[in-house]
Amino acid sequence: MTTNSKPQSESTRERIKREARLLFATRGIDGVSTREIMKASGQRNTASLGYYFGSKENLIRELILDGAKIIDERRNAALDELEASGGPATVRDVTDILIFTAVRMSPEQSTQEDSYSRFITHIGQHHPALFWETLGDTWLRGFKRCFEHMRRLMPDMPKSVKTQRIQFVASYLGSVLSMRERALTSNEHFAGLWALDGSLHHFSQTMAAIVNQPYDEAQFDPAEISRTHEDERVTAALEVGAAPPQ
Repeated sequence: MTTNSKPQSESTRERIKREARLLFATRGIDGVSTREIMKASGQRNTASLGYYFGSKENLIRELILDGAKIIDERRNAALDELEASGGPATVRDVTDILIFTAVRMSPEQSTQEDSYSRFITHIGQHHPALFWETLGDTWLRGFKRCFEHMRRLMPDMPKSVKTQRIQFVASYLGSVLSMRERALTSNEHFAGLWALDGSLHHFSQTMAAIVNQPYDEAQFDPAEISRTHEDERVTAALEVGAAPPQ
């Protein structure tokens, strides 16, 4: 079973978006032409993309925002609920939010994914300027709130080391969710394991372990430890695996 089924009520615009996102997720945005997007979505006229979106870049920006809005709204709602009762109380509370708000992005599928994790991870890593220009500070608010709590809950260690661990966690999050998504959409023999909530909880445990591991000062050069990222946008960029904004 895959997530590439086509809802009967799907509009041409949504079909173009779905097929484009899948192509971008598997081949990168530079490796996909407008003609290929139109062919995959069943459009004979390549001008259809311009008609619905204006340009390929506008399509990409809309795809970025489609998923980012869903995830950010979920994360902020989950954090609001925990904060109302005095939490999050543990790093695991935070890692659960980071993971479970970013899965099951396809509304027509209850247990499987589509292509957003791979797509947004590619954008953040290979097109950071486009990533930041599109999301700005608006649609990463829940993400940043998660890491503010994570910093508070981490064992005692220098600020720069906390920043580096957050970079590890952010990279781990994107990489594993992308791998999971690919497995679920390719009929691989272990796809069923990835679809289970238990696997996601196990993933969250391992992510929390990265954060909670005691800091071994002997492994670091004192000059390196003293370096900190004071610019919040630079720090946030590093935390999502993107290059710092210029």
